[in-house]
Amino acid sequence: MIQNDAELMGLKLIQAPLVDVEIRGVPALRFMGDIVWK
Repeated sequence: MIQNDAELMGLKLIQAPLVDVEIRGVPALRFMGDIVWK
């Protein structure tokens, strides 16, 4: 059980930054796109 918990914690730690990048990345891409196209 402890090993499984450690693996799950590792996956969560890896996934959290990826989700952050996706959430922050979309508005950033739109912002950059607006600058480029205007």
